Amino acid sequence: MKILFIISVFLCNIISAQILYVQKTYRLPKFIKESSGICKMPDGKFLTFNDSGNSTDIYVLDNTAQLVNIIKLKGVKNIDWEAVSACDNTVYVADIGNNYNYRNVFELYRFTYNTKEIELIADKITFTYKHNIIQNKNLWGHHYDSEAILCYKNNLYLFSKNRSRPYNGICYLYKINLNNNNVIVPVDSINLGTSGFFSNSVTDAALSPSGKKLALITTKKIFLFYDFDEAYFFKGKYAIFTFDKFTQKEGVCFLNNDTLVVTDENNRFLPGGNMYYYDVGSYFNGCKTYRIPQIEQVYFKITPQNKANEYRCALKIKFSNKFINTDTINIEIHTPEKGKVFLFKTVVINNTCNYVIPFAINKTFATQKLFLRIYHHNKLIYSSKIYNV
Repeated sequence: MKILFIISVFLCNIISAQILYVQKTYRLPKFIKESSGICKMPDGKFLTFNDSGNSTDIYVLDNTAQLVNIIKLKGVKNIDWEAVSACDNTVYVADIGNNYNYRNVFELYRFTYNTKEIELIADKITFTYKHNIIQNKNLWGHHYDSEAILCYKNNLYLFSKNRSRPYNGICYLYKINLNNNNVIVPVDSINLGTSGFFSNSVTDAALSPSGKKLALITTKKIFLFYDFDEAYFFKGKYAIFTFDKFTQKEGVCFLNNDTLVVTDENNRFLPGGNMYYYDVGSYFNGCKTYRIPQIEQVYFKITPQNKANEYRCALKIKFSNKFINTDTINIEIHTPEKGKVFLFKTVVINNTCNYVIPFAINKTFATQKLFLRIYHHNKLIYSSKIYNV
């Protein structure tokens, strides 16, 4: 019996596709030593700045990190600028850093982007956290720090930076009313993991031009959300990538729907001061394989079922003993044209999942280029093209 399609992947102790390798690196100007946020404007330029205690200058860069212009914001202070986001040409700079929880009044500076002007006056929007009644003035033990905002459909969203002790990995999502004097409370939350501060505490956020992907970055990782409705970002699915190099990454935006632009700070402990390009789209169009380290083997085949040109699919997944047994995984088979076409659920028993799709498929479908995606709850654990052999 001829096998039409087959995948067989064996992993040793190497986590290959989960690590995200830089595509391009450009050096930031020397005076941008603490780039703490970045956003892309409709004209293709990028805005960034230096964070706490520095000037109130906004640096306009091209796509190779070369300086194009400097916009001086007037009537504002840089107590601890940490993020920048834009809806069309309306820009929001967020003075929201609160490492030691010493304050509970925060500012957002709003201005209209215009590269012909070298000085601009910004409006000020203030907000407070409703439940941060007593500031503990401690670096740890609170979740009232933030380094990430997002403008989406003329609404502003803020993502918290976790400083809990013991560390719980929760990121809170807030919606900020663009009228003044906001008192904000979380509208949603997600647990990004308990590996620690550098792995799971958010340093910036960005939305793709299509509005269909959300990137949250930490010093070490990228959490990429997709398949969400409107601003229910955490209700979608997500994939986790590890940066190939450990630096103080604090800025992220999308170059296009498939490429992330990331900036890092430059200091003697973690040398940086660069603009990086990372390709994430290849993991969703089948060009690259995505897998978590707990997957040891994936075996997928489509075989003829009868003379009526019907075919049957079989899938086998072998997990390491670190994966949760008796837990449910979700399986999706995609085609480039139609997207998701088959959805299944199955259970992992004794570190193994054996599954036969319980109905036949026709030859037209069986001979297409297909993509296999496997999820544990909403977390992507495997994605690959199914190769025709």
